[in-house]
Formats: sequence, structure tokens, C-alpha cells
Amino acid sequence: MGGWPTKARVGFREKIAGKEIAKVTLDPERALLVREALVLLLVGQRNSQRLMGLSSSSRHHARERLHWAAGTEGGAMRRRGTRPVVLATTLLLLGGLAGVELEHWTPEAAAAGLDHGGSEAAGAGSIRLADASIIVETNATDGDAGLQVFLDGEEWREMTLTAPDGRRMLVVQNTGSLKTWGLTELFSESSEPPFDVAPFREFKKRFPEGKYRFRGTTIDGARLVGTATLTHDIPKGPVITSPADGESVPHGDVLASWEPVTRPSGIEIVGYRAIVSDETSPRGFDLELELGRSQTSIPLPSGFFRAGNEYKLEVQAIEQSGNQTLTEITFSVT
Repeated sequence: MGGWPTKARVGFREKIAGKEIAKVTLDPERALLVREALVLLLVGQRNSQRLMGLSSSSRHHARERLHWAAGTEGGAMRRRGTRPVVLATTLLLLGGLAGVELEHWTPEAAAAGLDHGGSEAAGAGSIRLADASIIVETNATDGDAGLQVFLDGEEWREMTLTAPDGRRMLVVQNTGSLKTWGLTELFSESSEPPFDVAPFREFKKRFPEGKYRFRGTTIDGARLVGTATLTHDIPKGPVITSPADGESVPHGDVLASWEPVTRPSGIEIVGYRAIVSDETSPRGFDLELELGRSQTSIPLPSGFFRAGNEYKLEVQAIEQSGNQTLTEITFSVT
């Protein structure tokens, strides 16, 4: 099937305001309300006009919860000069109408972002990462696999990644001028020893299936949280049918095609990615195309190619878990 590519996946992003500083027993909406009130009491006066330094989306969530609880359409939060302590008192009173019970809350626990038991509390009071993923990329041509980790969020100064069994497997801590400037995105890939050196069963034992947890701190001291689930649902590599490996192709007639990936049983392919790399040019130009699950061929633009150059075609099959398996061939253009 030919035609131009379509996006295989669309990411959904969400941010939640504030920092969780107490364990409460009441309905979820009012629990969020009271947590924000306690945050305002603790740190709000440092930054009254920005409501303890929340982003605009976070302030919107706070307003919405105040409007719901008070039955108003604007309220004090619209007035830039309103003192956070007044807002916090209002929120606590509103929450109190529902019978709020705070369990062993202390300012020290609040500042540390801990619940009454001293453990990490990744609830509604934390700022969620905008995106987080952990996947396996397998190279069917070279016979190896690597773990890929990605995250994206508000500016942070430190980040950790913890495996399902509780082992801390990645720690990133900014220093120097970067400590107060912050990072937002992070992408990293593990080493990829060949399977005859490190069999795939050892890889899967080292990186087990399950939920991996991200924990970090923003440059303003707020707590960042996120999770990503790793699976061992690994698709077979695509069988590239055109061009043939080592083939010389006429300049204006380059078609990339491959057989649909259906194995092993139980996997679900959500899309393909075709990457063409100029192996001759010192600048190493790449062409990357994302395709739908039913598209298994794509005509490549003639303007990308130069006669006499050698190119590499990589086709990735992307499973619904995010895991991807690639196959590579090389060809030249006449």
C-alpha cells in the first residue's frame, strides 16, 4: 500500500498542580482542595502573585476546584493582590465542611513531600511528568537489544528511575549552573551487546516487565513523578522486500516496502517507521517517515538521493507497548 505517511501515535499530556503534603480522608475532589490549601499556607507567601509559583495550567486547576467548592464564578483568585494565606484559610474552611481529617501532618513532612509514614506519596499533590516511557528496541539485523528511557516535564534539577523490584537504576543530578537552570527532557539508551555475548533471556532478566517509577525535583523544589510500564512483547523484525539488500536502484524509482509484521502471536503493531540514511555524505542526511499500521510501502522522494551514493534503509515495527524491532538493508542509487 503506497501513499504519504501518517502519524502512528499521538501523545496525550496532562499536568496536575501542587505538591502533596498530607494524607486526608474525604472525597477526592475536596482532598485536592485541602492539599492545595496546605501548600499555600506553607509556601504561598513567598510568591503571592503567582500562587506559590504554579504554572498557568496549574493555577487554572486550582481556580476550578475553588469555584466548585465555593459555588462562585471567579472568586478571590482572580484578584492578583489577594494574599495566599487568605486563600488557604478559605480552602481549609471549605474542605472542613466535608469533615477533613489530617493524619500526622507536620510542616516538616510537607516540605519534604512525604506522607505520614515517611514514604513517597505520588498522589494528586505532585506534578506529573508530561511524558515518560521505557521500551525495548531490538535490532533483528545485528542481533541485539537496548533499553530506551525517555521523559519530559517541567524544569528539574534531579531525577531517579526505580525498577519494579525497588532497585534504583538511574540517578541524574544537575550541578553547577545547570542546577538552577534545569533540564526538561531526557533520552538515554543502554548498551547493546550482541545476543551471542548477552542472550536475550539475560536482557529480560536484567530489565523485568512491570512498572518503573520516575521521581524528581523541579528547580523550584516541587516534586515530579511519573510511571512507565515495560513489557517483553517484542515484535519480529520487518522483512524488507524493496530495495533488495545491496541493490542498485534508479535515481527516480526508489520504493521502500516490507511485509506486515504479525508475529509472535499476541502482539499488536500500531505503526511503522522508515528511516533512510545517506551513508556516503559526510553530513549524514536522514529521512524519517512515520506510517500507519496498514501501510507497508512508501515511495521515497527523488530529491533526497544523489547518484552514486550508498544509503541505508531501516524499517521499524512498533508494538502497542512502544517496543520496536528494526531491520536494515543497504542500497545504492544510479
